[in-house]
Amino acid sequence: MASKSQILATLADTLQLLKEAGAEYADVTYKESSSLSVGMRNGLVESFERIPQSSGIGMTVRVGHKSASVSPDTKRAGLLKESARAAVAAARLKTDNPDQALPDRALLSKIRNNKKLDLLDRTKPGADEMIRQLRDTESAARAVRHIKDVSGASASWSRSRTVSLDSNGDLFESERSGSYFGASVIAENGGPLATGHEYTQTIHRADLRDAESVGRKAAEDAVKQLNPRRAPATGKLPVIFDPDVAAGLLGHFAQAASGGSIFMNQSFLTKDSLEQKVLATGITITNDPHRLRSRASGMFTNSGLPTKAVTVADKGVLKSLFLGLESARRLGFPLTAIKGDPGNLTIEAGAVSRAALLAGVKEGFYVTGVMGQGVNVANGDYSRGASGFWIENGVLTHAVNEATIAGNLRDMFMNMVAADDLDVREKTSAAPTLRVDGMTIA
Repeated sequence: MASKSQILATLADTLQLLKEAGAEYADVTYKESSSLSVGMRNGLVESFERIPQSSGIGMTVRVGHKSASVSPDTKRAGLLKESARAAVAAARLKTDNPDQALPDRALLSKIRNNKKLDLLDRTKPGADEMIRQLRDTESAARAVRHIKDVSGASASWSRSRTVSLDSNGDLFESERSGSYFGASVIAENGGPLATGHEYTQTIHRADLRDAESVGRKAAEDAVKQLNPRRAPATGKLPVIFDPDVAAGLLGHFAQAASGGSIFMNQSFLTKDSLEQKVLATGITITNDPHRLRSRASGMFTNSGLPTKAVTVADKGVLKSLFLGLESARRLGFPLTAIKGDPGNLTIEAGAVSRAALLAGVKEGFYVTGVMGQGVNVANGDYSRGASGFWIENGVLTHAVNEATIAGNLRDMFMNMVAADDLDVREKTSAAPTLRVDGMTIA
């Protein structure tokens, strides 16, 4: 990888090119990365890619209140000069937008790197290690009864470095790493095939789950879905969301609480929703961009403002919105109200166990997967295809597919009960098991 002095020299030279091209302000980012990935099926390597190093330059320029960004695929001086001229020309064609003006430098984060968040693992795996990992994952999956095939397994590792310098001399740096492996399996027991998938993904390799547990979990999930039936009852019934699906509901809430969605009238929430009850009393939502070793963590926003851990909703009452430079100004908030994008967003654990949530359901649906795009955050309408397990007298019985669950996000959030089984490991958006009464099952 390039030395810091080499990177700074490249950034300074590029800033000079942009100034000569007519930029009143510019921000230049140098990015470099290396990666390794392996794909396997039936113990044989199907794909292999090693990128020892790739690098590139990104430019953002401003002319008045107009801005444009380009990412030329080169570091050659002649082509960079041409790209600088193109960026400035593109900015001049834009519509003037004072709401996108840069923040005062006094508001910028005093911490200009992410070192304290432990986002870089200097351990670099070899291809042989990753291949053994995948073979062990496949073996663990195949050891489970009724597994017909492992349809694919893959592993990857990456490391990246980003250094940004602007016309004011403000420098921001970040280094990150990531590791992943997982497998997809197929199960069969005299009826339709069922599939299962499981993976583990972390910043540090030491935090990855072991291959046996990943392979076994993928297989067990597939086997549980064998011989599905249609939902035996329809109408308004309790629906319980598995934590992975519940995290998707949290994503819908984050979209609704986005300042951009609100000022564009694309959310069922409004600015006036602040300090109002918008969720059930037992629901608290937090956002912590400073969680150690998390892929969503960071000490500063894209505009250089400091991030901060916040309570988005406290016991059902909305306390904060997700704001950017433009949305904060459009909605009348000071720029100090910007705390960062959703990252490590969490519905906090409730007071009852998952077993207790189930025990109170005479007949209902435990959802483990959803599909389709039937979510309208502007008016709250929610309708999605779903699969999972039927609940009878508090017990999960047979698998269910080809069902539809429907409701409105306003009502769903107000009728939500959280279990105490929250697990934030490996998650950038996490929720416990959630029960929502009164949804329509069809």
